[in-house]
Amino acid sequence: MHKRYQRQAILPQLGKEGQEKLRKAKVLVVGAGGLGSPILTYLAAMGIGTIGIVEFDTIDISNLNRQFLYKEREVGQPKITIAIERLKEQNPHLCYVAHSFYLNEENILELFPQYDIIVDGSDNFKTRYLINDACVITKRPLVSGAIYQFQGQVSVFNYKGGPTYRCIFPEPPSALEAPTCATAGIIGATAGLIASYQVMEVVKIIGEMGNILSGKLLVVDLLQMEHQTIQFKLQPVNQAIEQLTPIPDEYCEIKSEEKVAVNQIDHWQDLHPKGVMIDLREDYEREEHTIKDAQWCPLHELPEIVNTLPEDQPILLFCQNGIKSKTAYQWLKEKNDKLILRELEGGLEQ
Repeated sequence: MHKRYQRQAILPQLGKEGQEKLRKAKVLVVGAGGLGSPILTYLAAMGIGTIGIVEFDTIDISNLNRQFLYKEREVGQPKITIAIERLKEQNPHLCYVAHSFYLNEENILELFPQYDIIVDGSDNFKTRYLINDACVITKRPLVSGAIYQFQGQVSVFNYKGGPTYRCIFPEPPSALEAPTCATAGIIGATAGLIASYQVMEVVKIIGEMGNILSGKLLVVDLLQMEHQTIQFKLQPVNQAIEQLTPIPDEYCEIKSEEKVAVNQIDHWQDLHPKGVMIDLREDYEREEHTIKDAQWCPLHELPEIVNTLPEDQPILLFCQNGIKSKTAYQWLKEKNDKLILRELEGGLEQ
């Protein structure tokens, strides 16, 4: 046994036998972002023998408040390449496997059987439901985490035939009910804490010790410093999944019928003098750039004005990077399909 693992191997609950189990384990982490970054760091530090990573995104400057695997000079580079370089520096004695593709119905069922445990560090509901269903079909335990502002959730699904993600969240939420870190914000420490909980569940599963969070959802509120555990039971129908069913686009993913480029704003205003422009940004985002005659309505306040919007004039939704406008577009479509909606493609920063 390598000396680097001495401090954990002296734990009576783990010991040398447990450390050997960690060495032989194969763990797949989906996502190398806010959750995935600290998850991967701890898994590598404790000696998980084979670590697979699913990631296709590149590093953005906004990632750096919580994704400590990356540095500012690496902005624009593939996350998976830098992550593996950094992990090898940390612990070169392990096997790191890069899966640099978008997880989908065509590749997931071939990938999951290569690993013992799946750890979900994704940031969208469509991927979470896909991962859950694939874990049921391939009979793999799923260690799940989710973060939102100062809050987080952790659970273990499909553990030894136990409750699944769908047993507590049967259906995906609408776009406005499912904000991302980009639209709602996130404190880096929230991601770090939830990731640590996920890693502990991985260790407990491999080492066959402790109380596994199966049939239990741990909810953490760091602003109020409160922890709550929600119990839920297996619904047998959710263990009977035999094939993957794609999540419809109206859930979780947002598509618009017409987009306006940022350099077309003046022209759009000339064409639609009675049109409505809605600025969905937060107050701090409006310090550098405002648009004349635009109505300011932060995304979370949209329900307060929905009934005041005209049905006979086009409505142009815009934000800083295009994410909030996509969310608003889908939500407004669901509330009133008579609205003539347009969105500013890519937001003002394009």
